Amino acid sequence: GVATPSSVTFSYRPVEEPSPEPAAVSIPVYYMTDTGVILTQTTVSLDRGKTSYVQVNTTLVPDTYQLTSASAVAVTVTAQGVPTPGSVVFTFRNAAPVPSAEPQQAVVPVRYVSEAGYLLNETYVTVQVGDTIPVYASAGIVPGEYRLISQNPVQVTIRDDGTPVPAVVIFTYAYQAPTEAPTEVPTAMPTEAPTEAPTEMPTEVPTEAPTEAPTGEPTEAPTEAPTETPTETPTEEPTEAPTDVPTEAPTEEPTAQPTEAPTEEPVADPLVKAGDSIQVNGSAVAVAWYQDPSGAAMLNLRALADSVGWSYRPNGESVIMGHTVQTAYAGNDLYSLTVDGASQTPNALAWNGDLFVGLRFLQALGVETSQSGGQVSIFMPEG
Repeated sequence: GVATPSSVTFSYRPVEEPSPEPAAVSIPVYYMTDTGVILTQTTVSLDRGKTSYVQVNTTLVPDTYQLTSASAVAVTVTAQGVPTPGSVVFTFRNAAPVPSAEPQQAVVPVRYVSEAGYLLNETYVTVQVGDTIPVYASAGIVPGEYRLISQNPVQVTIRDDGTPVPAVVIFTYAYQAPTEAPTEVPTAMPTEAPTEAPTEMPTEVPTEAPTEAPTGEPTEAPTEAPTETPTETPTEEPTEAPTDVPTEAPTEEPTAQPTEAPTEEPVADPLVKAGDSIQVNGSAVAVAWYQDPSGAAMLNLRALADSVGWSYRPNGESVIMGHTVQTAYAGNDLYSLTVDGASQTPNALAWNGDLFVGLRFLQALGVETSQSGGQVSIFMPEG
């Protein structure tokens, strides 16, 4: 009669109500630049089981930034609260006319040396990081008797870490003796002129004229008249002609030619004409454009300014598109080109007395540019 266990107990506790799932989920919204820099970050709440549109709020970024992505992004949230996409990104581009930092530059030495390794002269060229430009040998920077025998131009590239390739530009020259050019001129003139005149005329005159003139002059004048005529004519001509021709002519010719011949070494044109017009805001404008050896477009700044109405002052200070442009060049020598104090010299070239600029220079003025195939286009903001 003994029960094991002696009693049975059932235990209970209150059942807690489960917390309801939230009706909305939050996803992050990023505002970043086209270079990957986050400008600001917010969140947005979206309902479950719906597709919602997240609108951009441009007041959250500085005024100098312009939206380059879509202004609204569709986000779908499942009933279980899973959003697609998991975040929203709005991309902006800084449209400020003046960059916040100066572009990094590198200075590359340019040396002019002889075949024997002697340094004739040295200059420097400034190139922006990431650029590749042609460097040309400057005419007249070495003595006239030297002739360039190395490659011209030399392409110089500045890597992203600021390393120039090549580190030094070297132009090699060969010595050309000044006597090489005039060797043919002086030998032709003195050898031909004196050899013909003196050999025929003077040799006959002295043999007959001196012997017969003293004896037959009073009695035989009619018979010896022909012999007296050549005595006076050839004696004066050969004595003066041979002495004047060889002494004066060869002394002046050789001194003038050897100094000029080496300086007339032909140099290839740095630009080649590529087209007779460009597109300005979608319309064709009659401005010829050129290409440098790398294929980059170059425009005559004076012709471009006249066509689009810019006030451009060569070799001075101008205000173009609200930017201060300063130029200094003479002939084929460019000294400097700056936009708001930032150097644009590597993207310019003085040629045939005019200044030619590349598309990077126009971009520094806030002008959008493009070069595709055989067409160059620029897009200037309104106003």
